[in-house]
Formats: sequence, structure tokens, C-alpha cells
Amino acid sequence: MIRSVDPEKREDLKELAFSLVREELIRGEEPRQEATGTAPAPMNPLGAGVLFLVLGFGLSFVFGPVGLALMAGGLFFIVWGAVISWFKKK
Repeated sequence: MIRSVDPEKREDLKELAFSLVREELIRGEEPRQEATGTAPAPMNPLGAGVLFLVLGFGLSFVFGPVGLALMAGGLFFIVWGAVISWFKKK
């Protein structure tokens, strides 16, 4: 289309086309807004505690001290999660 125009106007049309492409690229790079909604709730350590307890139980047969430490950490997380859940309900 630019080649079919008079040679005198070609440069102006090329400049216009380049500026339009640049503006489109800059506008396309703007950060998109996330969907509005509520913020996710903080994670409760109760679920991680159950996982650590089960993994620690299985690992205690292979390598006792590590398995027992994981089980103790899992019990701590379970108690901590239960306390958090209990206080949130009140």
C-alpha cells in the first residue's frame, strides 16, 4: 500500500506505520489487572502437619532420628493448626 503512493508521501506513511506499531507494542506490554476478588486466606499448617507426620512415620523405619524429628514437627504443626482454627471460629 505504501509503494502505491507518491514517492514524496512514502516517508511520511512509513513514519506513521512505525509509530503505530510502536504504540501498539507499548500498549500491549501494559500489565494486565488481575480479576478482582478476595485475597487468598493464609495457609493453615494443619495439612502440612499431617503430611509431615505420615512421612516421618514411614521414614522412621528407614532412618529413625530423621523420621522421629519429622513426626515431632508434624505434631507441632497439627497442634498449631488446630489452635489457629479454634481461634478463628471464636
